[in-house]
Amino acid sequence: MGTPIFAREILKHLSGLDYKIVASVSQPDRPVGRKRIIEETPVHQLSKELGIDCLQPHNIKDGIDQVLAYKPDMIITCAYGQIIPDEILNYPKLGSFNIHASLLPRLRGGAPIHKAIMYEEEKTGITIMEMIKKMDAGDMILKRELVLNNQHTTESLELELIDLAKESISAALPSLVDQSYSKEEQDESQVTYAYNISKEEEYITFDKAYSTVSAHIRSLIDRPIGYGIVDGQKIKLHGVIETDDSYEAVNGYIIGKHDEGLGVVVDNRVLVLTEVQPIGKKVMSALDFLNGAGKALIGKRFQ
Repeated sequence: MGTPIFAREILKHLSGLDYKIVASVSQPDRPVGRKRIIEETPVHQLSKELGIDCLQPHNIKDGIDQVLAYKPDMIITCAYGQIIPDEILNYPKLGSFNIHASLLPRLRGGAPIHKAIMYEEEKTGITIMEMIKKMDAGDMILKRELVLNNQHTTESLELELIDLAKESISAALPSLVDQSYSKEEQDESQVTYAYNISKEEEYITFDKAYSTVSAHIRSLIDRPIGYGIVDGQKIKLHGVIETDDSYEAVNGYIIGKHDEGLGVVVDNRVLVLTEVQPIGKKVMSALDFLNGAGKALIGKRFQ
């Protein structure tokens, strides 16, 4: 049971192991883009390629009978996107298990990869856990860690976590099948949440600590992409690099060309934007932007 690219890669991995996948469950296909063309979810797309039935109830509560008709011995979930009712979770004789992209109990919720970077966590990882109705609160079975650095974006971190998730579920499955696994309760006093990115969180303010601004920008790459506002213009920020270069000016001050991008001052250090997208335009290198309309913004500041 899963929906996005992360879940697709787990389904693909599981399909290559010595287990029989009887069906998948995904969120419904939805219209995307200006033309509102219906696009299949990544899990639906792969299920068709693999010849696996894919159920897509709008509300999983209305799909209970559909799911149970397959008489699953085990259910694996990964980024499905709905709270799964007990009637489904409690049916499989071997249990229902979730692959979650954080080190629980930290970062429960739908955006653990984004928020691990945004919140400047020192490490994150994968947790294999028993499923219960409460969000990401089941007993933990296996955890694998990954250290974060100041170059991680959500895009690059997701790729690393997908590989780690494949390793983790491969390691856990034999004990899940023969029911020999041990488990650990989550410490509720250590719980933090990673709710889905809000519209407000897409706005980047440069009037914060250097590392915090950098992390905020990187946490929204490659989706949904954060933006700054300068001279009344909204500019999406698709790439950023930290430097150790000093420059005394107010936060958000635009220096102009610096190294291979557009230099912006934060905490009297230079943060370099490498790719930008003015609203209504295509993504472009910051240097190309500076050679055109961006030249007029030199000496101004992001609000």
